[in-house]
Amino acid sequence: MLSSTTSNVRLVGRFGPRPVMAAGMAICAGALIWLAHLTETSGYTSQQVGGAIGAAALSTIFATTVRSDAHPYPLRIAIVHGYTTAFCIGASRISRPSRPPITSGLPRRYSKRRRIALKQIGEKTMPELSVLNSTMHYQDSGTGTPLVFLHGNPASSHIWRNVIPHVGHGRLLAPDLIGMGASGKPDIGYSFADHARYLDAWFDALDLQDVILIGHDWGGGLAFDWAARHPQRVAGIAFAEAIVKSFEWEDLSPGVRERSEAVRGPLGEQIVLEKNNFLTAAFSGGVLTPVGAEDLEVYMAPYPTPESRRPILEWVRQRPLGGEPAEVVERVDAFDTWLSLSLDVPKLLMTFEGHGVLIDRHATEWCRENIAALTIVECGQAGHHAPEDRPNEIAAAINTWIDHHQLRLAHERP
Repeated sequence: MLSSTTSNVRLVGRFGPRPVMAAGMAICAGALIWLAHLTETSGYTSQQVGGAIGAAALSTIFATTVRSDAHPYPLRIAIVHGYTTAFCIGASRISRPSRPPITSGLPRRYSKRRRIALKQIGEKTMPELSVLNSTMHYQDSGTGTPLVFLHGNPASSHIWRNVIPHVGHGRLLAPDLIGMGASGKPDIGYSFADHARYLDAWFDALDLQDVILIGHDWGGGLAFDWAARHPQRVAGIAFAEAIVKSFEWEDLSPGVRERSEAVRGPLGEQIVLEKNNFLTAAFSGGVLTPVGAEDLEVYMAPYPTPESRRPILEWVRQRPLGGEPAEVVERVDAFDTWLSLSLDVPKLLMTFEGHGVLIDRHATEWCRENIAALTIVECGQAGHHAPEDRPNEIAAAINTWIDHHQLRLAHERP
């Protein structure tokens, strides 16, 4: 203790009190900046970091009031601050959630903009619900009749951002499917049945009744499947460019057939996982107008590594083609039967001129002939990811259809 005291006094005596005080404060400031950086790079919550910073500030005040002959004023700040910081970080590690943060696993040089985009959809704008062994994020606004918007592949609830604000009254919900968007990525196969199982748990956890379902792409197939198994909880279904029936290989154009065969085979890993071609092309070639850079970052953010793109590849391979996968074909056949018999459930098909991928002119006629209580509305030109190209027309069609069938609760009707 005596030697420590002597060395500290010599330090102050050699350099003067002001430089030593400045050095101590610089150490404190650097530590605070480092703590703030944890929210982005290490997944600490803002509450944890805020508590650590607050405790550090208190330690600084404490250090200025405690007298000790052993430690001159500037060094007391650094020492007490260091003890407090170590305590706060230790406490934070103990209290961190067991689920890894949504930004974990990103490459060190991963773009800051994409990190921010992922954190925004994962922490700020959407609630999180514990579902089975993972979590599902979802948008939730308004009250009253539940309208559930289900996205497809490789999108997320972000695809509905320009539709939902114009739909009108009701509780407007849009989940990120498991493994997609800001939802968790559990170690599962990501089959249609897996997605349906997690979605079932999400519906049950929120206790949703008299639901109006709106589905796009695989979101449409999941909507039909859930409705067929929960008919007493469904008020109506609207869909666009959705998986509505099984396909035969002969139904596909030569180009689409070639691409489908490639992704269903060994090349699928290279195309979808390694090169990331499917995701990057979806919002440039799958729309009339490529999405802007900021929105593209939101779509790209959940998939920084090849393995993180596994849900995208499995969705591509789930398309019911030529009787395979058999379990998907069986579920599609089951909900097709329900669609043909459910006269008491209004349905809306929104079509798009000239660019239908899943529902072209022939599929539209099939829907007209095989789906009960169906209304068909043409919504103009659009690519496959129609909510990006025609959000206003989609919202208007949904509103008109809902009002015509009086699907909202009485006090919500215009």
